Amino acid sequence: MAQSFPGTVGGPLVRFEGFDEFRRALKSAGSNWQGALTEANRQIAEGIAAKARGMTETPQQAKAAGGIVGRGSVRGAKIGITRRPPFTAGAFFGAKQYPQFPAWVGNKWEVGGSGGPAAINPAIRDAKPDIDNQYLAAWGKVCRVAFPDGAPIVPAHLTLVGSTGAAVAQQGTGAF
Repeated sequence: MAQSFPGTVGGPLVRFEGFDEFRRALKSAGSNWQGALTEANRQIAEGIAAKARGMTETPQQAKAAGGIVGRGSVRGAKIGITRRPPFTAGAFFGAKQYPQFPAWVGNKWEVGGSGGPAAINPAIRDAKPDIDNQYLAAWGKVCRVAFPDGAPIVPAHLTLVGSTGAAVAQQGTGAF
């Protein structure tokens, strides 16, 4: 059975074939793997956020770039914005009624596709080829922590799924 988890802003998902079996194996291994997974997700998110901060296009976005943050948890990697400075959301997502901001990007854009928040979505798009490999490497680390005597399950299939549900990147074949 495929299990999907939120990835970054706007709803991209990482879909693991056979994840239920893998999760049961992790559960029986104890909780020491959770810190490794949280750290891997944090590193992936912070890398993309740093790239986005360097891809600003206007002086307003440059001033708000510090508001782009990457966070990780056991559940996934997330790219978001803070409220400091207070105009960060307008600088990257635009606005419908405030002329000092670009046009609102809407809520129907695909993460890593065209459109979407300035600097953030292009950074995700540029990072897509690396995201698969980063997650596969991260799961390798998690497996080494969770199963120090050898992982009983080897990851073989990973799919990055866009907010529309369409696969945007795949790695490997088969299942866990």
